[in-house]
Amino acid sequence: MRTSIKIILFATFISSVILSCDETKKNTKVFNLLKSDFSDWAGLIQITDSATLQETDSCIISYADKCISSRDTIYFWDHKMKAIYCFNKDGKYVRTIGNRGRSASEYMDIKDMQINEKEATLNILDVMGILTYDLHSGKFMNRKKFSSSNSIEYERFAIVGKDSFLCFTDNRNKYSIVLDTPQKKSGLRESKRFHFVTNTFYSFNNKCKVLADYGDFYIEEYTNGKLIPVYEINLGDKALPDDIRPKTFKEFEIVDGSQDYFKCITNAYETSRWLYLLIIGPNQTYYQAFINKETGKYAFGTAMSISVIGADEDSFYALIYPELLPEDSFIWNIISSGFRPNKQTPIFIKFRINENKI
Repeated sequence: MRTSIKIILFATFISSVILSCDETKKNTKVFNLLKSDFSDWAGLIQITDSATLQETDSCIISYADKCISSRDTIYFWDHKMKAIYCFNKDGKYVRTIGNRGRSASEYMDIKDMQINEKEATLNILDVMGILTYDLHSGKFMNRKKFSSSNSIEYERFAIVGKDSFLCFTDNRNKYSIVLDTPQKKSGLRESKRFHFVTNTFYSFNNKCKVLADYGDFYIEEYTNGKLIPVYEINLGDKALPDDIRPKTFKEFEIVDGSQDYFKCITNAYETSRWLYLLIIGPNQTYYQAFINKETGKYAFGTAMSISVIGADEDSFYALIYPELLPEDSFIWNIISSGFRPNKQTPIFIKFRINENKI
């Protein structure tokens, strides 16, 4: 009798798991990117606004490790200067946020930055935790520590609640994605291979989206303590096969530099209609994709010379580095005809997608 009950309970459990998996798959949108030869970027993007970022004695600009557009302000994490500059939407320099150093109010090194619109704060991840600055004045507010006893393991983070963070870890952790709260640290995505650092998190409709690990092509959404798949990218036989996905750094070096296959999604943003992806392809070449989330129509090809940094309801935001553009570049022709850029400093642009060109 007891054996029969156990069998029934086990069968019920298996059925619930299958139903749960089926429900998850049903709610996951699959986008088929089987052609990667799109090239009419000049016709696809429609630049609606532009501003040249202002360089001053207090603001020496190189390239952005990360850049966030938040309402009327641009936050620029400069690669060479290891500083975060604040500009208004006209490109005028406003202030530098924080300083590099070893005091409680200084960051030892920047690993990531995020904006918390609700609390009006800018948050910086360094090896000791998270530093919080007032979004309007730039003044230091406090330093928050993780539950993890070894917070140096965190490479990227996203704010998902009061002192609660999703974190992307380095290779010392058995999970690539963990939830760190004041109570504990919980693994959400078990690591299957080498932890390649990407721009792991972005936000859309106040929901945190999470990119897949290296070698996988999907995007998840954080909901009620879980990661739920929302988008799956089908690259056909051009996707990195499972049996050669790297588990060690040595394997990663070989695979990442290979002439074959798409390797991973390294950046993503979305508007109400469009999903943007930056994908590492063969020979470490970058490819960009703009996918209509309703119809599945897409533009997918070798990346144009812009760095997409964010999105709002109907537009994308990007940085252009004029000194890296050839004079015959379609982007240079577009911006120089309507604006007066300085070839020495980056240009912040806002653009929409012309669906008629797909």
